[in-house]
Amino acid sequence: MARDPSKSGRDDYITPYRFADYAVERGLQILNPPKRSDDILFLEPGCGPYAPFSHAAYERGCNVLAIEKETSSATLDPKLTADMVKSGNFSKIHGLNYFSDNRYFESVKEDGGFHLIITNPPYSLAEKFINRSLELLNPWGVLGLLLRIQFCASKGRVALFKSRPPVEIGVFVRRVSFEHLDESVGGGTDYSEYCMFYWLGDSLDVLYRKHNGGQAPTKFYWIDNSNPKEPIETFGL
Repeated sequence: MARDPSKSGRDDYITPYRFADYAVERGLQILNPPKRSDDILFLEPGCGPYAPFSHAAYERGCNVLAIEKETSSATLDPKLTADMVKSGNFSKIHGLNYFSDNRYFESVKEDGGFHLIITNPPYSLAEKFINRSLELLNPWGVLGLLLRIQFCASKGRVALFKSRPPVEIGVFVRRVSFEHLDESVGGGTDYSEYCMFYWLGDSLDVLYRKHNGGQAPTKFYWIDNSNPKEPIETFGL
C-alpha cells in the first residue's frame, strides 16, 4: 500500500525528477517572447535538499537560484555536483525565508525579476507562494506550481482566480507518486490528483488579455504520465 506523504514531514518527500523536468519544459514553452536559456533567470523557492526543478532548469542551460528556509536540508543532492554549484549559474541557499527576506531579491527585482519560477509548495502556503512569486516575477515571465487539483475549488480563492487566473491548468492522468529521501520507506501518494498551474507575469498577462477580448481564459488540458517508461506528453491543449 502506498504511504501517505501528508502524514510525514514535507521535506521527507521529494518531487520525482521526471515531473519536475516536464514542468520546467512546459514553462519554457509558455515564455513569450522566447528567450535563450542562458538568458533565463530561474528560481525554485522551497527547493528542499534535492531541488528537482532547479536541476531540470540547469540541464537546459538556465541561470538557477534554489532556496530553502530549512537549514536541516543542507545536504546537496548528489546530482548537484560541486562543479554545478560553483559554475556561476547554479546557486543553492539555505536558511532564507522566501516571504520576508529580501536580501537576495532586491537586486533581481531591480534588474527585471525572475523569468521562470517553478516549485512544489506546501499546499497550505500555496496562495502565499503565488502572491510572493508574482511580485518577484519578470513582467514577461512565467510562474508554475505543482498543486493538488482541489486548489481549483475554494470560496476563499475566488478573488485570486478573478483577478489573476492561471493561464493553464494541466492535470496528470496518473496520480503522482512522491519519493521518500529514505529509500527503505518507499514512495507514496497523498491520495489526491495533481495539476501543473501556470501564471503569467504582469506584461504577458496584459498581452494575453488583449488578444482575448479583455478576458483571461484558463486553458485546461491533460498531462499523460501513464507510462513511467515513456516521456510525459501533453494532449487536449
